[in-house]
Amino acid sequence: MDKFIRNNFLAICITLAVIFAFAQKATIFQQDAPKTVQPVVKNTNQEIEATFNNYWKEQGTETSLFILKQDSVKIAEAMLSFTLQDFEQTEPKEHIQMLASTFTQKSINYKNSVTTSTLMPLNILLRPHALEVSSSVQELNGTGFMKLTFAPKSYAVTIEGNLIKKDGEHLALSKTHNEDEMWSKIRQNPATLPQGEFEIIPSLTYWNSLHKTPEVQSVKAEFKNYDGKEFTGKKLKIYSLNYPDLKRNLSIIFEENSPFKIVGWTEENEGKVVIGRRY
Repeated sequence: MDKFIRNNFLAICITLAVIFAFAQKATIFQQDAPKTVQPVVKNTNQEIEATFNNYWKEQGTETSLFILKQDSVKIAEAMLSFTLQDFEQTEPKEHIQMLASTFTQKSINYKNSVTTSTLMPLNILLRPHALEVSSSVQELNGTGFMKLTFAPKSYAVTIEGNLIKKDGEHLALSKTHNEDEMWSKIRQNPATLPQGEFEIIPSLTYWNSLHKTPEVQSVKAEFKNYDGKEFTGKKLKIYSLNYPDLKRNLSIIFEENSPFKIVGWTEENEGKVVIGRRY
């Protein structure tokens, strides 16, 4: 018997292993057919894209009016428009679909006004930043104009008018986020909004109001449910940009569901708070 076991030890081990596997129902012949794993979360991007296309195909252009108040006193009116546009890029030659925004603010006495326009591509994954941002300001003592143009390695900066002092003939800023593109990103898909700490170009409206050339600044961004009392509506969200070096904060409040309509914003500069409400 000992001689038989020694001569057939390997075969005996394999046989015992097979018997044990059948006893435990662990062979491939005894296992149940694999279950199909269902996704926990629906493909919301497809749903958002479908809603976006249906809404803007019907709307074409959307315009909202806002009242701006400081310490409960009306100081200005604003108009925010979004329009689907086709942009013809020359180098390289390409046809790009955009969601263009135009943001106009006029003081209550109509002595000062500023208009900022942004061309934001629809394909944010392929083109995450605005191709062009321009802003013009008109005041009693003059006019000012500035523009950011998306270039291969940077944003080319154009400055004209007598209100803004140039810091150089050929200005350029690093190719990074800019505040003005956030409004269009909200309307397309808020999930694309950057969060945390990063570098950004504050709004050209802000720089125009200061009569200064634009600069890249550090910012901390936060995206969450809105639980304040200044704005009313169902399931509102808030996207906040806090600039520690500028003592500036911008918070945009919008509806949670597509087409993510903007209901208002709060803007704080050097302790002065302005609230814009849609009406």
